[in-house]
Amino acid sequence: MNAGATLLGKSESLRDFFSKRAVRILPPVLFWSGVYILWTYYWTRSADWPVKFLNGQAAFHLWYLYALVGIYLFVPVLRRVYQSEGNSETSLYLIAWIITSAYTVFNVFLPNGLHDLMKAWHQWQFFGNTGYLLLGAGLYHNKIFPALTTRGWAALLLAAALFTAVLTHYYSSQTGVPSQLFYANLSPNIILFSATVFALVLRMKQLPPCLDVPIQAIGNCSLGIYGVHVLIVGQLSANWGLPPTVSNQWLGPIVSTMAAVAISFGIVRALRLIPFMRRVA
Repeated sequence: MNAGATLLGKSESLRDFFSKRAVRILPPVLFWSGVYILWTYYWTRSADWPVKFLNGQAAFHLWYLYALVGIYLFVPVLRRVYQSEGNSETSLYLIAWIITSAYTVFNVFLPNGLHDLMKAWHQWQFFGNTGYLLLGAGLYHNKIFPALTTRGWAALLLAAALFTAVLTHYYSSQTGVPSQLFYANLSPNIILFSATVFALVLRMKQLPPCLDVPIQAIGNCSLGIYGVHVLIVGQLSANWGLPPTVSNQWLGPIVSTMAAVAISFGIVRALRLIPFMRRVA
């Protein structure tokens, strides 16, 4: 969404756009893939690392960096859609995207004979994370629900959170096992939740002074924290007894998260003292 807000309103040549994106995305993709491939090889001596790299399987959380490559390839097309006169094309794309995303999640409640509807009607063209770029740009330029107040967005945020919790509890009870189906990136409730958080952040005029410095510091290190945190979480769980379910089911995840972020931040802050590491961390 942030990428959509900052990129879709611009005009530049394909050469300039792709050269800038390549410089920003390829170094972290290569670096963090290499880190996790070496880590896996150290423990398993697996020799299939070229396949894992090409398939985006160096580490499960790196899917986002790989996805950015495909998303950036689609940005010039989305720019044409977003910058067209009026909002008709953008609205059409977003509506089709939300409907398609809803079907891919809620089809678990459909009879088996209806599971191929999206393929039959060729709605899969609208499936994927590219809709988030249009959503982010529309919110940033106040083209989506411009009359909605901060309280209105806050109410939608609470509704989306409650809807997610209720659906997750219900579906998990029905299947007999914990399910994260409705936490999927393209679940409509998560799309709504993301939109409300983004809209509320855009409406924040100024941070409290006590939060300004730490948030900027963590923000500068966010790419590196994202890259290294899986290693840290694994070590916390294996060696220091801090899995998310430790002792108290409410306190455990908070303690684990704070510990993982703090340790990851310290590592990345140190790495960024090396000039060339700032491109990947």
